[in-house]
Amino acid sequence: MKVRKKPVIVDAVPFYKGLWEMKPDEYPMVSYWALTELVTPYPYIGTIEGPMKVSDGDYIIKGVNGEFYPCKPEIFEKTYEEAVSPSLTDDQHVVLESLKHYYSKSNYYDIRAGKEPMQAVDRMLLEAESDATGLSDVYYRLTEKQQFQVLAAFAEWGLSHE
Repeated sequence: MKVRKKPVIVDAVPFYKGLWEMKPDEYPMVSYWALTELVTPYPYIGTIEGPMKVSDGDYIIKGVNGEFYPCKPEIFEKTYEEAVSPSLTDDQHVVLESLKHYYSKSNYYDIRAGKEPMQAVDRMLLEAESDATGLSDVYYRLTEKQQFQVLAAFAEWGLSHE
């Protein structure tokens, strides 16, 4: 079976031992640890799997349950990318708020089902075509890219409110 990792946004920070030694508050999740007194202590993070060594350049990731763990840079670069949400224009915000409004009312318009995101899109487009609220001018000023950005923001909003 092939699976895809769910897209979740996590916090990550690169680790630098020199900075940690000067400003330990920058990395409160890191401590010193050694197996015995004969071994030089090294920085580690306590994880549910036990202590894990963290080295210069590793990324420290805060997981979805608030846990911390180190990740080697080469794995991090293959697995993660910066989560950048484009800032929306005023027109995009108007359309996004309209989608949120119609989503929250979607079971009002169709009693056969609960809230459905596509119903919100359909209702918003019907409203834009009827031009009863002035939404038409705002919606039709959006470029194709801006429309996709609004849909992405709507999806992100919806997924965070599940």
